[in-house]
Amino acid sequence: MTTNHSRMDDNTKGRVQLIALRVLVYAILIFLTILCLFFFYLMIINATRSNAQLATGFTLLPKGNFFVNLKNAWNDASINIPRGMLNSLIIALSSAAITTYFSALTAYGAFCSS
Repeated sequence: MTTNHSRMDDNTKGRVQLIALRVLVYAILIFLTILCLFFFYLMIINATRSNAQLATGFTLLPKGNFFVNLKNAWNDASINIPRGMLNSLIIALSSAAITTYFSALTAYGAFCSS
């Protein structure tokens, strides 16, 4: 009877350790996710602020200058936004096509070789 009881204790102890390990891993992953996404949030917040507001320091709340900044960036001669978007589109489509092609070749080789 005692061996059965000790097995249950070992089983319960193993489950508790597994749950504790999962909680720790999820806490680390949540922290890393927040750390990575924070800089995207900072970029979006800074896109809504004017130059004078940027010089005053960091704030967590957006301001109302997003469309003014977007219009200024779009009309700036030194920044060619449409050309940059076209370049990104060309690279994205090329990468997607090449990845799809080689994935199809890999799948064909994996399933037809056996």
